[in-house]
Amino acid sequence: MIRHDIASFSVYGGHRTVAEVTELIGLSPTRWGDAGEPTPAGRAGRMYKPQYLTYPSTYWSLWAKADDDGSDGYSGFAAVEALVERLLPRADAIAELRRDAQLVMRWSGTSDSTQGGFVMTAELLAGLATLGCELRGTAYIDEETED
Repeated sequence: MIRHDIASFSVYGGHRTVAEVTELIGLSPTRWGDAGEPTPAGRAGRMYKPQYLTYPSTYWSLWAKADDDGSDGYSGFAAVEALVERLLPRADAIAELRRDAQLVMRWSGTSDSTQGGFVMTAELLAGLATLGCELRGTAYIDEETED
């Protein structure tokens, strides 16, 4: 079962700056960068290929994390649910961004077993559909150990 998950909603590209995306959505990003600004790798002075050292276009991202609190209702998608809840009131602004930017919701969950069970409710699916962004996900499962 998924016991910890993290999710992000990201805006890539488009004609707006980070400040303009922030103003339009009405939320401050967790991570961001305007075209030409150094990426975290660039700021750290890493010896990467040049394309990884500066943002090629606007990058605006909002993150959420969640852990199983022991309740019976933990779906494994609590972080996605939290983001969708924050973003749904701004669906019109997000539709405006979708006209020329790529919008992506990413999710990863960590399982406590060799199975990565989770539940995506109809309400969550409807919220994601309203926002109009794809969901890209990864489940990390525990490897079985030999005795």
